[in-house]
Amino acid sequence: MKPAMKYFELNHSVSCMDKTVLESSPGEQSERRISSCYLRDSVITRMRSQEGTKEDVIKSLFGFRNVLWVLFALYFLRLLVVRTLHGLSPVCVEFLLTSIYDAPKIILIFGLIWASSYSFFFILYLEKRSIVSNTLANVLLRVALFLYLVLPCKWVLSSEYPIVPSFSVAAQATCFFLKIHSFVAIIEREYLRGTSLESLLDIKLFSYFLVAPTLVYRLKGYPRTKELRWKYFLGLVIQGCGLLFVMYLIMTEYMLPLFQNASNIHCVEFVVTLIVPTGVFYLLFFILIFEVMLNGFAELTRFGDRLFYEDWWNSVTHDEFLRKWNRPVYNYLMKVVYSYARKMGTKKWKAMMLTIMYSSVLHELVLAVTFRRLRIYLMSLMMTQTPLIWMMNILLRIQERRQIYRQISNIFFWNYIFLGPTLLMLIYSREQQVH
Repeated sequence: MKPAMKYFELNHSVSCMDKTVLESSPGEQSERRISSCYLRDSVITRMRSQEGTKEDVIKSLFGFRNVLWVLFALYFLRLLVVRTLHGLSPVCVEFLLTSIYDAPKIILIFGLIWASSYSFFFILYLEKRSIVSNTLANVLLRVALFLYLVLPCKWVLSSEYPIVPSFSVAAQATCFFLKIHSFVAIIEREYLRGTSLESLLDIKLFSYFLVAPTLVYRLKGYPRTKELRWKYFLGLVIQGCGLLFVMYLIMTEYMLPLFQNASNIHCVEFVVTLIVPTGVFYLLFFILIFEVMLNGFAELTRFGDRLFYEDWWNSVTHDEFLRKWNRPVYNYLMKVVYSYARKMGTKKWKAMMLTIMYSSVLHELVLAVTFRRLRIYLMSLMMTQTPLIWMMNILLRIQERRQIYRQISNIFFWNYIFLGPTLLMLIYSREQQVH
């Protein structure tokens, strides 16, 4: 009987609770339900309103990075399978062979460019030891700086290498030219201020500067990390290989077929077909250079200042893009080219225009060496940034209180960024076929 009594008492208590709930007024039930809820936003809304810490945002977006790599892998796995089923090689081997054409000699050229950098230090050392005069040293430095840029480009033009090796040598020569120009300019500036060459010349600092991912020479040295993180570096290598593979497939599957038939395709069809692959390639190239390669070199050299770019994708004006897109080049242009123009008494807007022209000439030189012909297409496109900077800054000052205008300016900026390279590819691919 005791178990039965307990069962009866339990049912009786439950029925009493149900009766209490049923006898409560509708208003009390509604109030009870509301008090158990919260006023909450979705994850994206909270991120947009800038609630929470940076760690919360990174934790919330943890899976997006992985899903992007998974989508890339699945999509390009489809390309590999389709090519194999149609009796083709999994990847375009012909373009791969041209890309690594005569690789040992290209690596040797890179080594010669790096080794010849010490000739500038040697000239200044001779001046320090009073073996050569200051005037003769200045002449030798300028002649050597001119040859330092011209000779590798002349070698590429005479050897008739394919596009990828030619671009690699021209870009490497230009990069080291900027480094040495920065070194010479800063040493001369401090020497004119009264600092002796004895305290300015440091072979260890100069050697580190040549391999560090920076273009501005610092007499006081650079911030250094405590140790080399091999796991992090290995991760960057794996990411770089993955990015190169994806970029190679985009190039061979979507871009090269259009380049090879550019003369038979209407220019409008060429642009609208190529603009999306070009945009994706552009973004992947940015990640490869500024997030993977520069961080890789920084990790190997334990270079501490790794602000290689800022949030350029939020740019609403072109001068903001120039400041944030490529910080090493921007720092070089401001501290070597722009500052020198201002020191010579040039007005601010003229100094800015000269700086952009200097940068556009070097970019045009790389393309001229790569495609074996001198044109001013890229230079003209880059020089259009000068009036665009002026116009967009005026519009931004007028409309800066409304967020919608910033969004419109950012959309205009992205269209300019994607359309410009696509038009250049159209022009150069058609000229390549004509010649």
